[in-house]
Amino acid sequence: NNNNNNNNNNNNIDQNQIIEIKDSETLNQIQLNNNNKTENLSENEIDSQNKNLDIEKPITVVNKQIELENNNNNNNNIENVKESPDQIQPKFTIDKSISLDDQSNLTKLSTKSSLTLTKSASISAKSSASSSKSSKSSKVSSSKSKKTTKSTKKSSKSSSRVPPRPHQQPYLNLGEGGVFKECASIEDINLAGMIRAKKTKMSNVGDKKDAYQMEDTNFTAWPFANNPSQSLFGIFDGHVDKNAAVAALTLVPLEFERQLAKLGSDEITNVATALRETFYSVDEQMLEYEYEGTTATIVFFWQTKSGRRFVQAANVGDSSVFLCRNKKAISLSKDHKVSCPDEQKRFKEAGLQLEGKSRINGLTVSRALGDHFPKQMNLGIIVEPFISEPYELDPTSDDLLILASDGLWDVISGQDAVDTALTNKNVESSSKQLLQLAVDSIKCTDNVTICVVAI
Repeated sequence: NNNNNNNNNNNNIDQNQIIEIKDSETLNQIQLNNNNKTENLSENEIDSQNKNLDIEKPITVVNKQIELENNNNNNNNIENVKESPDQIQPKFTIDKSISLDDQSNLTKLSTKSSLTLTKSASISAKSSASSSKSSKSSKVSSSKSKKTTKSTKKSSKSSSRVPPRPHQQPYLNLGEGGVFKECASIEDINLAGMIRAKKTKMSNVGDKKDAYQMEDTNFTAWPFANNPSQSLFGIFDGHVDKNAAVAALTLVPLEFERQLAKLGSDEITNVATALRETFYSVDEQMLEYEYEGTTATIVFFWQTKSGRRFVQAANVGDSSVFLCRNKKAISLSKDHKVSCPDEQKRFKEAGLQLEGKSRINGLTVSRALGDHFPKQMNLGIIVEPFISEPYELDPTSDDLLILASDGLWDVISGQDAVDTALTNKNVESSSKQLLQLAVDSIKCTDNVTICVVAI
């Protein structure tokens, strides 16, 4: 290192400057930039410095240009050697031909010589470790990025496979001239009843652990298939878990819309074929539900171009529907329980030994969507729905319709439910009163879902 007076004294070199040392027998330069001026060390000077350090093997100083700052007085003497934070930090590398002792001596003697070595190999190692850590971090980040991408793709795939659910509307008022006048839906988990019955808690329900869950789902679709003259109602009561009921909530309306379009007539008076095909098709789409299932009850209202209004229902399981005609409850559904006489007759005709039994594979219902393990094992559970006759509606005789899960029907009969509903001024009050009757009863040990439709 030289100053502008060509002196070989380098006392002003900042000890924080790093000089890279490598094995080479060729002459290299230390270039000091002071106002774009550089000076070179001669070969003799390098040899002289090596001798002063008392190192047997030659040390070669690699060219390194050091940027120097001038002081405010334009003094030509080198006062400071500083590195810009934007510059790449030079590496410190010890010649591998130098012994460890020589390396130690070199470090100790560096302050007495014109060579200033301030960073040890350990710092280099630290830098290397930091680089390795950074590389690891980069890999982890890359891995997370891949997982995120994979998750996004999976989510995208899932969202494209599962169509949006039908809109759940707790209250609608269409007024006179509509396919129905008004409707109201209400539901309750019935926590007290589930505790009384010692129902099994489910793990990780939402953000809660070991909690009871709502296994009922329901929907009101109006206008149905973008037709204000059509409306579809549905209730699904899941068992074992709510997943099958949630799946049916999405699949049933979409499939029924497809099946309905096949009928292709503006003067439809019976949709039994579309209803039956819907149940079979949806059940095929739910093959993944081997040990879970759900009841399903759907009610279709429609009005023809000539102004005639009809209602027709279909169901599997024990979520029931009643039409109030001339103050009398008319059932539009049929309970499918293992203990029912008609189901017991079916079992016997199929050669199944279920006489006097009340459960199949732990289930009290004998028809359902899902439950494909007992279906494949031919244990008695089927998907064949009960389909009501189509009823042409007459506003002078038909007052309302009540659709509900078994949480209500375990407590009250269809006729009692109709009588209770008729005492109220509107469907909202009727649905609330019926719900209260259910959850207040010691007989009610399940979730409760109720829909009341004014005709």
